[in-house]
Amino acid sequence: MKLYQSLLATFIFATLSVSVGCASTSDAVDDGKAMSGIVVTPDKDTLTTGTTFQFVATAQYADGTTKDVSSDRDTLWNTSDPTLATISDTGLVTALAVGVVAISATYNTEKDEETFAVTP
Repeated sequence: MKLYQSLLATFIFATLSVSVGCASTSDAVDDGKAMSGIVVTPDKDTLTTGTTFQFVATAQYADGTTKDVSSDRDTLWNTSDPTLATISDTGLVTALAVGVVAISATYNTEKDEETFAVTP
């Protein structure tokens, strides 16, 4: 019985280890290439109320190549607070009111965001 319990514990531990290891990997594929992530740039600290700013979403691939997906129809841009800043379908932000806001881009299940302050 002790051998059975030991084998069962080893099996459960191995299964959990494999599951945890797989949870953090990306399965996203774009144009037949494995994606490693997406990056929103540039890193912006502040925007002044009433100004606009262009963010760029760049898909990164496992083979080291990149692609600008800012205007891609499959890229979804979002704002954490549309009363502070709006975002267009191409990544153009308009700062509306003072506060802290996050802008994110999602492409093919990969997501990144930039947080900045809107100042007077």
